[in-house]
Amino acid sequence: MPTQDSAGIPFGFHHSQQSFRLLELPPALLEVVTSKPSQSLFLKSAASDPSISNQSHAVLCTDDQTFQLRQVHSSNSIFVLQPSESNLASAETDGIRIPSVSAIAQCAATLELIPVCPSAVIYLKQALNLQIYRDPRCEIEDQNVLGSHSRQAVKKSKTLISEDAPMSQGEFDKGWTELCAFESEDQAQLPSAISLSNAWKSFISAATLKEVKLEENFCISDLAGLVEEDGYPKALLEAIIARVSINGEDLMNDWAIIDQNKCTPWIGTILLQSQDNSKQGTQTSTFLQEWQNVLPEPWRKHVSLETLKGKYLKLADDRIAFNNETSTAERATSSALAKAPGKGARKWHEKFKNERRQ
Repeated sequence: MPTQDSAGIPFGFHHSQQSFRLLELPPALLEVVTSKPSQSLFLKSAASDPSISNQSHAVLCTDDQTFQLRQVHSSNSIFVLQPSESNLASAETDGIRIPSVSAIAQCAATLELIPVCPSAVIYLKQALNLQIYRDPRCEIEDQNVLGSHSRQAVKKSKTLISEDAPMSQGEFDKGWTELCAFESEDQAQLPSAISLSNAWKSFISAATLKEVKLEENFCISDLAGLVEEDGYPKALLEAIIARVSINGEDLMNDWAIIDQNKCTPWIGTILLQSQDNSKQGTQTSTFLQEWQNVLPEPWRKHVSLETLKGKYLKLADDRIAFNNETSTAERATSSALAKAPGKGARKWHEKFKNERRQ
């Protein structure tokens, strides 16, 4: 039997070294990986596109979460081991094979996963900058949405744009719904504020004509025909309804219920943005009256500038204008979230350092 002085595990290097990357899993992702049934994980990165600024690095995505990958070098020697056997002949072992371990790889760095909250809204605005849906009945371009190269249409489908988006599918879909983006003939399109405002006016007129109560379950197809007669595709109408319905993007087999708490402030925002074609702004009383006129009568009492807090600017002579700085602030916040490491991201490194000091 080996003596206590010679106790230990023999260690050696395998003659054929392998290449490994160690991935440090945060608790949230570890729970996803070990859960039953397990979710699929996706490695994604934004396609090289000069029209998209602040493109992030590679990310790892679950169905609804995004983690930024960051390589962290270590001054410690990190080995990947596998069990083996050593044939050490001695007086104690008498040629018996002894359990041992052998290093099959050495890793000079690890990959950290940092939870981030990418803005799908900002990404889609940039990705769809050349695929703007313009109001067919309005010759005035919406300068708040249209870019300087808006006439150079580049056809991309929602699937193609989603595959290149450095974020989870769930986050992408939320941004898609928030912007009322839609597909027509396999081409993704981003509606301008003017087209959204006028398409809503067509929809509310159709609902009034057919005496449909939007706060109750109604059939979308019953109203889509009248909206299409005004020149707006049904896909745009469905995108608008998904934005303001109780069930969000999950429309119930052509049936929906409009959420008044979502709808009223959103309509006010779109209406103000669509009117923001000059620096003079809009007379406050005129805007409030027009806002009320495009809502079902029972909802009009909820019209108030308080519900648009942060979305408008006060000008002289009791005028207001859409606050374009809102999107700038959102862009800055999104960029900061993408760059900032998660709280406690290197927790095990700090723990190891503290233990060595003791």
